[in-house]
Amino acid sequence: MGKFDDLSITWDTIDVAVTPKAWVEWPLEWRSTAHPALLSCVGSTIHSMRATTFRFTTHNVADPGDVSEVWLTAGLWLATNSRGVHIFNALDENGLSGERPGRDGDRDWRSL
Repeated sequence: MGKFDDLSITWDTIDVAVTPKAWVEWPLEWRSTAHPALLSCVGSTIHSMRATTFRFTTHNVADPGDVSEVWLTAGLWLATNSRGVHIFNALDENGLSGERPGRDGDRDWRSL
């Protein structure tokens, strides 16, 4: 089952000179190139942050009229002077996107 409440962001706290410890059977290594969502932000200045949220809905299989909804904080949008990056919970890992999060009936954001 995925994790809905984990998001980890660090700022200059990971020593990339140290080999990452593997929880899998194959060796891990640090990437020499950045994720495309991060490349567009290199050298930019962050001018605002927003917490992103989404509506999580469950339906009772035995009683289709029994519907539960809750808004979950999903991630952070870091707006920069060039574009921005959305760091979000992708269940068992962090997700990255260069697309500005949308706002509709199931997704929203609030300024921090």
